[in-house]
Amino acid sequence: FPVTIGRSFWVAFFSLLEAVIVMLLGVMFSLISNPSLASVFTMLVLVSGHTITSTLTNFFAKTSNVTMIVLKYSLFFIPDLERINLKDFLIYKQQLANSYIYSNVAYVLLYIVVLIIVISMIFSRKNLD
Repeated sequence: FPVTIGRSFWVAFFSLLEAVIVMLLGVMFSLISNPSLASVFTMLVLVSGHTITSTLTNFFAKTSNVTMIVLKYSLFFIPDLERINLKDFLIYKQQLANSYIYSNVAYVLLYIVVLIIVISMIFSRKNLD
């Protein structure tokens, strides 16, 4: 059923989920630092979230084992935003497999839930006096 909805719906849906992730990252960073640093950290995570997957296939990264290990483990902390970037599917009129959509929805929702839990833990320990 997801494919029958249409590619443009899924592109808009995943763009909205990406915006939610970026917003939650901004909230999390603003709780642990000042507003200027929070915006810088959020932008760094946004850019690295879109580029880290393509960096893994880069020739330089493949030649260095340390770089590959650091990049692979950084995917646990930095969201893989390129994974949910479905604009290429819309532009090139490629088909979206149901398993691809379901796995990406699960990935994004899990990441959002983890971010909400981390934010609530940080907020509960924050002194508001």
